[in-house]
Parts: sequence; structure tokens; C-alpha cells
Amino acid sequence: METIHTQSPLYEQSKKLFEEISKAYKLKTEISNVEVMEKSEKEAKVKFIQKTIKIEGPAFQNNEITGYHVLRPENGKWKIYNTIMTKTVFLDENGNPLETDVQDGKNQIEKMDLKFDDRKWVLDYFNSANGEYIWEFVLEGESVENWTELYTIHRLEKMNSTVGLKNWMEAYKQSLTEATNGHITFHTFESTDQEEIYEFIVKDAKVQDDQHEVARLFAQGNDLYLVRYTKLGEAMPDKTRDEWIHRLKQFKAQK
Repeated sequence: METIHTQSPLYEQSKKLFEEISKAYKLKTEISNVEVMEKSEKEAKVKFIQKTIKIEGPAFQNNEITGYHVLRPENGKWKIYNTIMTKTVFLDENGNPLETDVQDGKNQIEKMDLKFDDRKWVLDYFNSANGEYIWEFVLEGESVENWTELYTIHRLEKMNSTVGLKNWMEAYKQSLTEATNGHITFHTFESTDQEEIYEFIVKDAKVQDDQHEVARLFAQGNDLYLVRYTKLGEAMPDKTRDEWIHRLKQFKAQK
């Protein structure tokens, strides 16, 4: 914990997680591709790739994370104030990437009620690990590596009962702001203890494309669901934005 900034909003959570992992596991961690993205007297952003492999302990999903550390000085030393993960690849016991089972994702999607527009959308990516499930849909002819519009579903197992919708949303907003080194506009349309509907627009960021996203976070039992529509480029007209919000509000985790 010596590398974590004591004023970080995630300090207590990180401390608890570190203690639990240290007791249960022996892990091998390798950090590579470290690169300073930007730096000022008050803050620095450092890109990294972190590979974690289990040596001993109970069930654990080996992984390789690409992300950014936001560093701030404390007592003359640079310390981690926040961490933003931009990509996660799950690994097998030998450290090789696992093949994602898109068919399994399709089987689960059949239980949900999704609303798209009239164009053809294709499930191009599915993965699940450690209680988090993600489905990513793209327009026919595009892929998750090369897309202009993206429809994403996240299921966060037990996150509502352990963290809560409001706490999760606040942490997400802060991470989003920290991750964006351009101009970001965030607007909430509806907010209750059980649901949050919002949008954000990113412009002129060094490490992100300009984009406009509308999303709906809602609680269902112990779980949280996040459904998002993201468009690269200029912001959507209000009419298009409102149509996608309406579709997201119609989404049901179970038909």
C-alpha cells in the first residue's frame, strides 16, 4: 500500500482488497510497456500492461490488464491516485489468452430483451470472469477492434448488494474523468436508488477518440446491469440520442 496515495477515493477499498488477496493467494505479477503519457507538477498519467498469474490459492482468473495509473505527489513521492483499466484479456494457466465463447454469450442473450434500431447488429465479443459479464455488439461488417458504433451490456454480479448503485456510479464518474485528458461533458437525465440514466461526450482527448455515449445503470436483485450505446465522432443530434435512451430503457435482463 506504500504506492497508493492516501487521499485516493479508492484507498480503503484497495487496502481491503490487497489484504484479502495477500491472505488467499500467491500471485506472480509482471508489469511491462510502462510509458509516461503526460506529466505536470501536480499529476502524471502512466500507461502500463500488467500480467497476473496465480501460483497458489483458490480459483482465480489469470489476466492481462492494459490501463493507466493517475499519479499524484505525496510527501515527495509519486503515488497512485487512481487506476483506469482500458482492456482486460483473460489468460489460461500458462499465461496464454483464452478463447472467448461467443456462442455461450449468445445463449445467455436469448434470455434478455434487447432493443436495437433497424440495422443489423452482431454479437462480436463475450467474456465472463470473477462475477463480471460483458457482451459487445457491433454493426454488421464492423468488429470490436474496428467500430464506429457499439452496444454494450455489462452484468456486475452481486455489485448492488456489496457496493450499491450510487457508490458504483460515483466511482465510475471519477474514473471516467481521470481517464479523459480532453474535454468531457457528463449529464444525468434520471437518477434514483435503483436506476441512473446518463450521457457523456468526449472531445479533443489525446488517448481517446471523440465520442458520445448514452447509458443506463440499473439494479436487479443483488446485481447491477449497465447497458450502453456509444458512437464515435461528433455528438448525436438530440433526436437520435433520445431514441437510444428509449431503447436502453426498454432493455430487460430477463424476458
